[in-house]
Amino acid sequence: MKINFILLLFFTSCINSSLRKPESIVSELDPSQNDEEMGGGSSTGSSSGGDNNPLPSSFEIDKSSLESCEDYSVALGVSDPLVCNQWHIIANSQRISNGSGYYSSRPIFDLNFGVVHKTFTGEGVNFHVSDNGVDTRHEDLNPNFRLFGSRNFVDDLEDDARPDVNSGGHGTKVTGIVAGASNNKGYIGTSFKAKFSTDNYLDSTFSDAHRAESIYKENGTDIWTASYGSSIRLSSNLAQYSHIPFNTVQNNSFINGAYKENILYFKSSGNDGSILGADSNLEFADSIHTVNIISALDTKGAVTSYSSPGANLALAGLGAYSSTLAICTTENDDKYTCGFNGTSAATPTVAGSAGIVLEAMRSRGLNPSWVDIIWVMIKSANKNVTSRSNRYSGSIGTKNKIEKVTNSKGLTHSFDYGFGAMDVITSVEEALIYDGDIPNPSSIEIENRDSISIRSSDCSTVSININQDFEVWSVDFSFDIDDIRMDDLGIFVSMPDSKEYMLKTKLEDIDVRDVIRGMSLNQHFKSVAPLGTNAKGEWKVTVCSDGSGGDLNGINMKVYGFNELGTLK
Repeated sequence: MKINFILLLFFTSCINSSLRKPESIVSELDPSQNDEEMGGGSSTGSSSGGDNNPLPSSFEIDKSSLESCEDYSVALGVSDPLVCNQWHIIANSQRISNGSGYYSSRPIFDLNFGVVHKTFTGEGVNFHVSDNGVDTRHEDLNPNFRLFGSRNFVDDLEDDARPDVNSGGHGTKVTGIVAGASNNKGYIGTSFKAKFSTDNYLDSTFSDAHRAESIYKENGTDIWTASYGSSIRLSSNLAQYSHIPFNTVQNNSFINGAYKENILYFKSSGNDGSILGADSNLEFADSIHTVNIISALDTKGAVTSYSSPGANLALAGLGAYSSTLAICTTENDDKYTCGFNGTSAATPTVAGSAGIVLEAMRSRGLNPSWVDIIWVMIKSANKNVTSRSNRYSGSIGTKNKIEKVTNSKGLTHSFDYGFGAMDVITSVEEALIYDGDIPNPSSIEIENRDSISIRSSDCSTVSININQDFEVWSVDFSFDIDDIRMDDLGIFVSMPDSKEYMLKTKLEDIDVRDVIRGMSLNQHFKSVAPLGTNAKGEWKVTVCSDGSGGDLNGINMKVYGFNELGTLK
């Protein structure tokens, strides 16, 4: 059965425009923030990348030597003339050119590429960009365009060389960040020798089943990336929105793609962070355990005002904070821009960097799973990130809000930025010594059907016991709650190691009194804070109301992970 839903396409360009498509596909540009972007089956063999140089003793770089644009190109081992503007790759307080002048902001935070590109370039890695189409004839994209696997959903064509029938060029900008070619022109992608296929999924009017082909298809994709989602500004979102993919082939597509085709999935967290209490778990598909959710940082390594938070966040990428200085990338018609930002920009910075990590692992003869790749990235992430701590003051019911937690595995997870910022050097160095072999996560499911009351402006706690050793990858919760409004509801989880984190915070900046009260078991909340811990023992779930009272009638808890402790090395 076809299910109608609302997708939000996050985009910005030098000239902002709105996008409105059939079946309620709409733009998420907010008039109050119009300068902010509203935002596999693996190939065989290995590559040493670059000029086949031997591995250096260190990938670090002396940034003090970088002055002219030529200096930046030499450091990266490329000859493209505009790479000095790509502060997300190398930041040295450089001025960023927009073609006619310079942006005055001074970037100091980057993905820490150093001289990695002299050795690893993304060669041999296949990306798929699911968006509103890509200008595949662009001079910086065409050399890396892969016809096989591309989909023109507008005209219902497979392996179509023209999936660039689109509005606004959002997909073109995303793709340039991932796989812009090194060809003596313009900029470079973070995996500039990788190949990409693409689709115009967001411009299509076909059924959900048809659209799912953009998520899962046997086409040799290694890494899939998408920068779209739903807006919390829509009251329908708060009325149990995230259950939709669990009832369609799209959910199975994400799981089958990861499990059967070994595809590593990335998706943007959304750009509702300026709304106090926004939660990425309420967005389309973001609570699926195979999808890795990315938040956005600015030029100083601080979480941007618009980046949507959540217990589901994996990592943070770079998205800048306004059109005065954003990510430099490709635009339609052989043009370029330095005005692309938001989580739509941050997500491909991480996805493209994952291609470098994958190539580094393959250079050792490894054939890593999608879990291996993201695990290497998570445990080597840069923790020097500034969160929006002022947003986590105050309480919900009788519980204080919780910004972040360090679990017994030693991993710190933030409600704002996940496990940290993508760090290419440390991830590559980890990939070059990595000896893990992680399988697809299995799962165990527990139910608690105890019925308890939650008094007005109070909290109640229930326990769930797991009696077997099981190393956690992520946890999925759903709740049967009566009467409590979604904007008054807060949920906290205490792990068996006694560490507590926030699963859901209350929504404070939107009046949603028209939204139905309560929550069905179809509303899913993914949490990755327990990553690497042992699920065995007592879990305590505390449900709080900051308004009227209600009843908790049951909890479903599904733990994804591994039967052998120590699988995550």
